[in-house]
Amino acid sequence: MYTSRKRAGGSSLGNELPLLTPRKEIEYYSPLRSSRKGYHYGRYAEDMYPHYYHESIRRSWDLHNAALEDLNNKKAMIDLAKQNQELKHKIKEKHRKDKIALDASLKLYKLKQDIYGQLQEDSLKQLVKQKQRAIDDDVEDRAIHDILATHQDNLKGLTNSIFVAKEEKFKQAADDLHAKLSEIEARRLLDKKMSKNYKKQVKRLKNDEEYMTNKFMNEYQRIDYLNNMYNPYYVPPISGIGALNLGNGKKKDM
Repeated sequence: MYTSRKRAGGSSLGNELPLLTPRKEIEYYSPLRSSRKGYHYGRYAEDMYPHYYHESIRRSWDLHNAALEDLNNKKAMIDLAKQNQELKHKIKEKHRKDKIALDASLKLYKLKQDIYGQLQEDSLKQLVKQKQRAIDDDVEDRAIHDILATHQDNLKGLTNSIFVAKEEKFKQAADDLHAKLSEIEARRLLDKKMSKNYKKQVKRLKNDEEYMTNKFMNEYQRIDYLNNMYNPYYVPPISGIGALNLGNGKKKDM
């Protein structure tokens, strides 16, 4: 009624296990000696379902490799974020140095303007003294005053044109400085926001790494447990990872 075959290894005594056996005879061949009757799935899983057994192991490793690849991608993204943060810090430092150089240029420009104004004032005073001396020497008063007025008008127009041009350049420099300061402030806020997101990503990555490590160890111990089921000297655990994954040695009802 039933067919049987000999298990590989050992003597023939006690190795002829039926492929199909009534439930009352299964308990004698069960390696776990469970009180419940029925066929224990983990014992002869490779014999009864070799394709499913090896396919499940392959899928477990595929899932593990995919998880590791995803973890490496996340680490690469975090490294890229660190590089971007360092680059932004260098740009911020460059803007700070540019601001210092611009302030120094503005101070130098103001100093040059003061010196130029003082020289113009001294030149004008010297000219007035010369003209006054000419008046004192009985030179024609009207001609002297006309020449002096013309010179003063020319000097005033020249001074005004110079100051207008310099004032426009100063305003342009001030506008550029204000724009750079606004950009620096915006980037500072962005760096602050990116720093918060970076901390969250690091925390999430640590949780994912711990979860995948535990999952891999559980899967590894489960596979090791299934492989050791073919060892006649192997004593299965009554508790722990192997017992938890395989039902603690309980047989399923058929």
